[in-house]
Amino acid sequence: MKVTLTSDKLSSITLPNPIHSFPEWLERPGREHYRLLAYLTSNLTNATIIDIGTHKGWSALALSNPDSNVTIHTFDIINKLTTQESTLLAQRGVKTHIEDLWNPTIRESWKDTILASELIFLDVDPHNGLMEYDLYLWLKKNDYQGIIVCADIWHFEDMRHNFWHKIPPHERMDLT
Repeated sequence: MKVTLTSDKLSSITLPNPIHSFPEWLERPGREHYRLLAYLTSNLTNATIIDIGTHKGWSALALSNPDSNVTIHTFDIINKLTTQESTLLAQRGVKTHIEDLWNPTIRESWKDTILASELIFLDVDPHNGLMEYDLYLWLKKNDYQGIIVCADIWHFEDMRHNFWHKIPPHERMDLT
């Protein structure tokens, strides 16, 4: 997928309702990632998207776009969703999974789905870059051909040292 991004394009993305009830969703590009996620999804059809680090489900909601017929699987190791958030995700067709993708057996059971996905959004706690780098190495070893979008690269120093700076410059792009 070749995408040309400008701040104007990202600012013009209309986020799905009831997104507007979350003030963070309305932040300008470069401050929050929701418009970027919505934009990337708007360029996909009949695709599978993997969201790792569900937390409150906001990124999965931004990725969900019923017009593009995408399948979204969101993963977390602990269910932190409220009833309202669970309902919103279900209404938008997001499949939620409480599974630890760092468990080799579980990751292996999802291997085909993960490797076939066109986009992976990675936003896991504790934001120290260790889990992110582990997944990056696994994806590289398994010849993943999609796009990985990572959150909080510049927000946490450990993310930069343990993950971002370890990736060869020709394999990464900063869209901040």
